Amino acid sequence: MKKGLRIASLALAGSLLGTLCACGEEELKAPNVSEEWFFDESYHWQIDLDTGEEVNKDIHNYVKGVCHLCGYSPNAQNEPEYYTVTYSVDGTGGSIAGDRNQRIKNGEDGTPVQAVPDENFLFVMWSDGEIDPDRQELAVKKNMRISAIFEPDPEAPDFDDDGEYGNDHEEEPEPDNEKVGQSDEENGLIFTEIRTLTDDVVTGYSVRKGASLKSDVKIPKKHKELPVLKIEDNAFSESGIVSIEIPDSVTKIGHQAFMDCGSLRNVEIPDSVLDVGNQAFQNCWNLQTVKLSASMEGVWYKMFFNCQSLTEIELPDSIQSIGRYAFYNCTSLTRIKFGTGNRKCGAKAFQNCKNIQTVEITDIRAWCETTFDFFMLSLKSTFESNPVYYSHSITFEGKPLENLVIPDETKMINSYAFMGCETLKTVKIPGSVKVIGKMVFLDCKEIETVEIEEGVISMQYGVFMRCSKLKSLSLPDSIETICKDPEALEKTYSPLVETCGELTEVRIGKGFKDMDFILCTGCKKLSRIIFSGTEAEWRAYERYRGWISQCANPLTVHCEGSNSDIVYREVWTVEGYVRFPVYKELSEIQEGEEEFQE
Repeated sequence: MKKGLRIASLALAGSLLGTLCACGEEELKAPNVSEEWFFDESYHWQIDLDTGEEVNKDIHNYVKGVCHLCGYSPNAQNEPEYYTVTYSVDGTGGSIAGDRNQRIKNGEDGTPVQAVPDENFLFVMWSDGEIDPDRQELAVKKNMRISAIFEPDPEAPDFDDDGEYGNDHEEEPEPDNEKVGQSDEENGLIFTEIRTLTDDVVTGYSVRKGASLKSDVKIPKKHKELPVLKIEDNAFSESGIVSIEIPDSVTKIGHQAFMDCGSLRNVEIPDSVLDVGNQAFQNCWNLQTVKLSASMEGVWYKMFFNCQSLTEIELPDSIQSIGRYAFYNCTSLTRIKFGTGNRKCGAKAFQNCKNIQTVEITDIRAWCETTFDFFMLSLKSTFESNPVYYSHSITFEGKPLENLVIPDETKMINSYAFMGCETLKTVKIPGSVKVIGKMVFLDCKEIETVEIEEGVISMQYGVFMRCSKLKSLSLPDSIETICKDPEALEKTYSPLVETCGELTEVRIGKGFKDMDFILCTGCKKLSRIIFSGTEAEWRAYERYRGWISQCANPLTVHCEGSNSDIVYREVWTVEGYVRFPVYKELSEIQEGEEEFQE
């Protein structure tokens, strides 16, 4: 059974409590501790029945082959009479209704619980993958710790940026040299004068729906011989229009201009339009086709939110940013084409776009330098900002991208850029790239070879996580930092490489500044690491004890500079109350230390 590296300090609670009381300090309430002991093959513990936390955790103390406290014997069939099931909330955003800490007799059922979201939040899933907020454990045969995961509700009133909500494209004030004039109605449309502030001259008109609005709307290019320049905020919202013809005189479409137009089917935005506001087409659930202006700079906040009939979208080169929730719940969307200009995808931009099959890119450098945004409360929101999360492939130059060659002028590969792209087989990264972000190739299951040229300085964590066919990896001497996340509030303990089942060899250069990082975890065939420096240089680094874990046993580090080998074996070690596996040199292994085996 795998166990995480966790420091169990609550075992000292009893003695600490006694010390405080003896010193005359304010008396503390003793924990409400279970009478039963719970155990696995390494430890035993009790449960604080008020909090569900493990207390008094310690390694087994055997007397004649049986632990004298909990009764565990490594040579017997051990099943406790009771198990505990503990429910909690991962982060914030909700609560648990029902008994959070259940003591259940072996093989019997637990009592029902429900994950209840707070205001402005939604329940996402349980930590074990269950998506029903109501649950009950049946025929319980093990101790369980399950957490409910919540995330911000996209339909809730907007928070500011610090609160994780916020519009990508805020309302802009009217130009200082303009003011609103008189209005008149014609053919079901209301036209309002746009006047200059200084000399009160009418320069054009804005437009909105009138009382006798028709289902097929044609906005004229001119009204009273002057251009129609703007479609106002909420201009046609909640109307029954079926079609809209927008003239090339219009330069701006306001916020929520066509929101809740459930009958609208097709929209063509002329290239004269420079800006389209937030939520412009939100809840146009019958909207099937859209042609965007080649002058727009962004697809802003919730612009096509819940457009369930939209099948494809092409982003012109002028688009630099896709806002939060821009294509949320576009369940019929199967194809999206990115232009050369895009540099940002907002959090949850493609949430629930589960039928995306084709993500077409026209510029690899632009894609590498695109930021995929996220909410602090939800890592999943990062994945849903990248449509490859659903398509599992990228199309480039008309065919699936298999051999990825990053262009020489590329400066960085942003986090999550190619995650889940199952068409990739080879990767070549030039020395012009200085930073490789987090989880760039996460779940790229077909990658076999990776070439990283001299010049790359930093690689963040999880870059090659779950690349199951990757056979070898070579890190150049120029790399100085590994698994350092400049955005992290505290130290990251995630590995660079994880669960790459075919990986047998890793080469690392001597340029990195310390070994206070995790290189590889769970790569069962990884038996050889080649270090470009000497054995003395290798030993001079400040070695972090967990720099590698659960790989081949033994594992050899070959130091090219001195043509020498250091052999390590992974053994169980104990610190305080925690027993965990660690690689040690053969000379460091103490008599009686047990070799790690899963």
